[in-house]
Amino acid sequence: MPPPPPPSADPALRRIDPLIAFIILFGLALRCYFATQKGLVLDEFHSDFHASRAGLSALLESVRADNHPPLSFLLISLSRYLLGDSDLFLRVPALLAAGIEFGFVCLIARPFGKNAMRLALALVVLSSLHLDQTSMARMYGPLAACITGATWASMRLLRGPSKPAALIGALCVWGALGLHYFAGHYLLWLGIGSLVAAWQAGSMESFVRRIRWPLAAVLLASLPWYSTGFVEQLGHGLPPGGDDLSVPGLLEAYAHLFFLNLRLGGEFGKGAFLLASLGILTLAGSKALSWRSEEPKLQGNTMVLACLAWVVPLWTFGVAQFMPRSGFTWHYILPSIAPMAVLAASGASRKGKRWTLSACVMAALVLSLLNVDSHGTEDYPGAVSLVRDQWQTGDAVVCVEYQPPCFPTGRPWDRYRKQLDAPQDARLETKGIHLARPQDLQQHERIWLMHSALPESVDLRRQLEDYGKAEETWSFGWRPQVTLFRRH
Repeated sequence: MPPPPPPSADPALRRIDPLIAFIILFGLALRCYFATQKGLVLDEFHSDFHASRAGLSALLESVRADNHPPLSFLLISLSRYLLGDSDLFLRVPALLAAGIEFGFVCLIARPFGKNAMRLALALVVLSSLHLDQTSMARMYGPLAACITGATWASMRLLRGPSKPAALIGALCVWGALGLHYFAGHYLLWLGIGSLVAAWQAGSMESFVRRIRWPLAAVLLASLPWYSTGFVEQLGHGLPPGGDDLSVPGLLEAYAHLFFLNLRLGGEFGKGAFLLASLGILTLAGSKALSWRSEEPKLQGNTMVLACLAWVVPLWTFGVAQFMPRSGFTWHYILPSIAPMAVLAASGASRKGKRWTLSACVMAALVLSLLNVDSHGTEDYPGAVSLVRDQWQTGDAVVCVEYQPPCFPTGRPWDRYRKQLDAPQDARLETKGIHLARPQDLQQHERIWLMHSALPESVDLRRQLEDYGKAEETWSFGWRPQVTLFRRH
């Protein structure tokens, strides 16, 4: 009689956990709702500009003037074509990526046990940074999903051959390279961590054999863009979108991994959220440092997760000091959320630590709900609504955004004017951040300046000061402001 199959280490993992299913559904519902409640931020207008080009060749030509690979814009363009151009539909690729990443988080955390899987998933789902970025029409949510998927595939291949893992890993690596150049840092350290783990386990040669052909296929598939568009982008000198290169910027990036927009909690809440962030990071750091005390079969997993959670942010911050164009900011390290969450959850094996981490999860839930109840980090619909509600006959609007010259200005006003029934033909024509005809100012009794991060030194500000008195200024989040000028 053949021997019975060995039992699973945790039979509960064989079936669908209702709590896991609830957390995933709650996370997706939260993101879908948030995607309908907040307007596009300025960077999303950039995505929509590329995605709205007529045809593939026009889209690729448009992206060549930017500093990103084209895949995210292609996905948004596809969603735009299939579903429409509402704020929600532009964000569908990021929302789908969030659901995919939740699944990969469960697979990565599964070897550490049921409680670790639940806590890790809850941390990712309730991270307010993850919530914000995966409900935006940008590339950072899909990038995090691809890096997390590649991480799972690498861990699976460390255990033995698996054609599905090799295929999924190859697709995730290709996707990451097509979404953002920052992916190179994560893939570099995923490779280093995996190779060291394979060497520690005495399976270096077999692991290399399992990944060599999938990686060769990925490099071949990525070559067309990297040999043409990427080279062209290197030549135009456009600065990176993230330049938080100070030590406080690095610390802020770590704090933001699970707690974004701390100000929403008031002074007391801000302190509580920072304390919860410190608790998560402490548990994750302790787990990373004690990887040698793990069971042999989990040592490699812990080492790989530590590389992605801790080494990559420090490495990229250091690289950016010498190569500022490589960039560094908090949403660039979004892919570190999943490995950090798994490390923290797997490090909370004792009851006291588990209760501590559960309290941190509750704090993350509170801040996520506060974020969802807000209007996002840049409330352009609110700015347009203000102008509409206080509009008088004879008014005009100047809408400009301080941004790369490849993007047209005035898109926030044009988009939400239609949706909110604001006055038509009210916006004065601009060329970049300059008025096309400055003399048109004198034809209007009042001017509404709607801008984003407009420097004090530009000609437009001087022209408006000569035109009239600034009566009042309103802020709508991180960058958007509205100032009302009345003619002298």
